[in-house]
Amino acid sequence: MRRSTRWRSLPLLLLLLCLAPPAGAQQHVIYHLNDGNPLQQFRMLRNIVNHFNATPDGDIDIKVLVHGPGLGLLLLPEAQSRVPGLRANATAENRSQIDALRARSVQFVVSATALTSYGVDPARDLYHVTSDDVVDNAISYLATMQARGYAYIKP
Repeated sequence: MRRSTRWRSLPLLLLLLCLAPPAGAQQHVIYHLNDGNPLQQFRMLRNIVNHFNATPDGDIDIKVLVHGPGLGLLLLPEAQSRVPGLRANATAENRSQIDALRARSVQFVVSATALTSYGVDPARDLYHVTSDDVVDNAISYLATMQARGYAYIKP
């Protein structure tokens, strides 16, 4: 009886081994930010830094999907009067952290739907956002990236 129990778990063990990523495999992660709270935005940036620090081989592909009130993270203070629906949180300190993360190949992706909704001109109002960083719709993009194997993190 004992022997048959042991062998019954073998297929499950083999399946788990096949599904486990190989050691040293690149992590693909998408952080989701739709919160306008500056403290929450700061915590998310800190979480990403901690993520890099906890992965010594540095083999990480991170994207930060920003939409809704989360656009405030990238909204320049001088744009606040043009975009009253958002809180401009692209302070000098946050810009420094964003630059450090971009230097580690983190891409900040913004939603065209949110840009239109808030009347934001990314070239004028957002911190270093190019047309390559704009996606049509945040939720559709998020679903696509998850289908491609990106882990979803919402701090």
